[in-house]
Amino acid sequence: MSIELVVFDAAGTIIEVKNGVPQVYQSVAARHNVELDLFALQTAFKRFFASTFEQLSSSLVSAINGLSGSPANILQRFNHALQHQSDDLMTQSLIDSLREVRLGTSELDQKRLWKQLVSQCITASAVAPVREIQITAIFDSLWEHFAQPQAWTVAAGFVETAEYLKAREIPWVIGSNFDLRLQRVLDGHHCFATCQRVFHSAQVGFEKPDQRFYAAVSEEFNVDAGSILMIGDCLIRDAIAPRLHGWNSRLLDKRATVEQHEHCLQSLAQLPLLIRSH
Repeated sequence: MSIELVVFDAAGTIIEVKNGVPQVYQSVAARHNVELDLFALQTAFKRFFASTFEQLSSSLVSAINGLSGSPANILQRFNHALQHQSDDLMTQSLIDSLREVRLGTSELDQKRLWKQLVSQCITASAVAPVREIQITAIFDSLWEHFAQPQAWTVAAGFVETAEYLKAREIPWVIGSNFDLRLQRVLDGHHCFATCQRVFHSAQVGFEKPDQRFYAAVSEEFNVDAGSILMIGDCLIRDAIAPRLHGWNSRLLDKRATVEQHEHCLQSLAQLPLLIRSH
């Protein structure tokens, strides 16, 4: 594997929300005189985020739910099923379902979905009834908050990794399910200055794991698919789906062991070693 282009996911991979999403929601709501129960909010966010942003086909959901084993084991079986005739029906079902995923999106779609999510979370966790005008005001404040660079921290190990890629003259880009706010966030952190291109779903028009998202990245760079490496924290969007498009990938997984390096990284700091070894 000779790496000629690295693609990083954004949120949860190279940037992380400062203080935690539920805590930020609670704090912003309080500024609008709305009290949210933190435990109820945490539960609601997990539930409604999945139903709002992971609008996958029933066949793909079934295939994902049928997966068993560690992420590294799942990725190993996926590779085998891609390269050989496999009797692993669940993995083959996942491959077939991923090929059919169609997730078109836009800036307006993203904002509408985030407002839906915020409204559901507030309604489910508010200590007292909340008026629609209050929900709108909270959403507007949250939308702007997460557009600010200071709302995010740079993930551990990324600065050193970006410096290594620059020294080796290996280009890197960002491929993320995000919107126009992402560029504002990145512009506020100097370590992202060497990023050659930001691909976010609202601009590309498709969300990961739609194969058209990865195609949009590939088409802009004159490199073989096999020399592209994707790094991210989502098993489906950042590790499995890129491999279906012919890319290499590594899942960012803090629970991974050194022996699982063919499929997972414990931290971004391990990326230079991975590139040097190939």
